[in-house]
Amino acid sequence: MPIELKFDNLPGGYAATHGHAGERVPVIVREFTSSEDGNLFISRLEGLPRDLLMKVPGVSFNVEATVDHLFAIIRPDHTATLYINDLPFTLLVRAKRAINAGDFVTLDHILDVTKLKLTGVTVSPNAGVLVVFSSGWRKGFYFDLSPLHGDRVPRAYDLESLLGQYYAYLNFQHFFGMDEVSWEAFFRQGWFPFIHLRQATLRTMIQWAQAGFALDGQLDAIVAQVKESVEAMLPGWKTRPVFSAHHELIAAAFRRFSEDDFVSATAILFPRIEGLLRANHFAVPGAPAASQGNLVASTFDRAQLPAHERSLLLPERFRRYLKDVFFAAFDPRSPQGLNRNTVAHGVAPGSAFDRKGATLGFLILTQLAALLPADERLPAAEDAHAG
Repeated sequence: MPIELKFDNLPGGYAATHGHAGERVPVIVREFTSSEDGNLFISRLEGLPRDLLMKVPGVSFNVEATVDHLFAIIRPDHTATLYINDLPFTLLVRAKRAINAGDFVTLDHILDVTKLKLTGVTVSPNAGVLVVFSSGWRKGFYFDLSPLHGDRVPRAYDLESLLGQYYAYLNFQHFFGMDEVSWEAFFRQGWFPFIHLRQATLRTMIQWAQAGFALDGQLDAIVAQVKESVEAMLPGWKTRPVFSAHHELIAAAFRRFSEDDFVSATAILFPRIEGLLRANHFAVPGAPAASQGNLVASTFDRAQLPAHERSLLLPERFRRYLKDVFFAAFDPRSPQGLNRNTVAHGVAPGSAFDRKGATLGFLILTQLAALLPADERLPAAEDAHAG
C-alpha cells in the first residue's frame, strides 16, 4: 500500500561537481542510470532512494536488498507518496507474433517496446518522480525533480513512454551497447542485428563481431529462424497494402529458398525490396522522385516507431544499412558484393547468389515489415517525428 511521507526540505538532486561551503555548484535534477553504470549507479541508489526508505517508519537498514521496484511521487508542498514493491508496472509492447492471454512472454516475443505503464496511479506534471525498477538481475533508476525547482516548469514529456525507453535499454543492452567497431564489422560483412532473429543468436553475433570472428558462422541458426519467421509472416503480407502487390513473387522466392534454390530466391528478392520501398514512397500523395535516397527517407518518415529514442528496430542504424549496404554504390569496372545496384546492373558475382544472399533478402523484408505502416494512413505527427 502507498506510504505517505513529509519532507522538511525538498530533495534537490545530485551535485554534479565538488564545491566548498558557500560556492555555487551545478545539481543534476533529472537522470537515468542502470546496473550497467557500476559504481555510479550504486552511489545514486545510496542517495535519494536510500533517503526515502529511511523515512519509512519501522524500516530496517537492509530493506534495500528486498526492493524489486520503488516509485515515489514528490509534490511541491513537501509531501510524497511512496510505493515499495506494490505498484505493478505493465509493459506495453508490439509483439512479433500472436500471443494469447496467459502465455509466457520472453524477450524473443517483443518486436518493440512502447511504454512502461504505471498501473493504478496518476502522476501530476507538477510533481517530481523517482523510479527504481528491475528486470531479472538488472536494475534501472530514473528521477526527475525539475518540476520542484527553479521556475517549476511542469513536466511536458510522456513519463510512461520514457520509462519504456529505459526498460528497452535495460533489457536489450546488447543492441544499445554495441560499439562502432562492432557496427563496422556487421556492415562490412553485410549483416544487421535484425529484430526477427533470436536474442541468443544476436548476442553471439555481437560477441563475435567484437572478437573479430566471421558472422557467417551463425548462418545455420539464422537460416532456420528466417524460415520460421517468414513462414509465419507471409500470409499476413498478402493483405498489407505496401506488400500485397509483391506478395506473389515474395512467396515464390520463399518456395525457392525452402528448396535450397538460392540463386532464384536472391534474384527475385533484391529487386522486389526496392519495389516495396517504392510502393511505400508513392503511398504519400505528391511524393518526390523515387531516388534511392528518397526511398530510404520515406521509409523512416512513415515508420511505426515508439514515441521514444530506444526502438528495438534501431531505425537510424537501419537507415544507414539501407543506404550503405543494400543500396551500396559500386565501381562498374570492378563490382564487388551483393546489393541492389550490383544485382540491378547484372554485375553481382554469381557466387553471391547463395544461401547468405537469400537469407539477407528475407531478413531485410522482415525488418521493413516491422517498420512500415500496416495500412495506407499516414502516422500521427508525433509518431512521424519519433526515432
